[in-house]
Amino acid sequence: MTDKSWLESLSEILNKPLPGTAPSQPSPAGKPVVFGDDESLLDRITDILSKPLPGTEQADDASTAPTAVVEPENPGETAVREASDSDDDDEPVSTTAAAGADWMQREYERFNQHQEAGRQAFSAQQRVEQERFAAYQQAQLDQFMHSQERERAVFRHHQEARFQAWRHDLRHAYRAEPGRPPAPRPPGMRPPPPPPPWWRKS
Repeated sequence: MTDKSWLESLSEILNKPLPGTAPSQPSPAGKPVVFGDDESLLDRITDILSKPLPGTEQADDASTAPTAVVEPENPGETAVREASDSDDDDEPVSTTAAAGADWMQREYERFNQHQEAGRQAFSAQQRVEQERFAAYQQAQLDQFMHSQERERAVFRHHQEARFQAWRHDLRHAYRAEPGRPPAPRPPGMRPPPPPPPWWRKS
């Protein structure tokens, strides 16, 4: 369909008379009309003929496209790439996963060791502080007990002095002078009580 329209357009251009040269009588049908040389007509014909046929644009573009120049590859780069490719092919995915798991396990072990060392140091410090506190409490208790004993000794000495004074006064009050009878007691007065046992022992 496209080829026919292209040919028809070319036939119409060729059959058209030049400007100002149209014949007064139409030419018989079936006979082509020959025109003189005209630049505009030739230009149009040239444009039509220079256009590619339908379906041949891509082929022409592919044929006219410049070919890429393939440069020779460096042998060293080729060897390195082949070695890396072979290593990637030989090493399974499980090996990489196992290496990652081992790395994480080592990190956890180091972290646990760090925490264990901190706990042991803290426990040792606590034991030292508890021993020091126990020694301080024992020293405070010993000092308090010594103070109690000292106060008790002072109290005993004070009480003994008071007792001796009281006993002296009591004996002096109830002792009769030699050669003098004891003073009569008032009527209804009872005799004094006997001295306490610890006084009688003396």
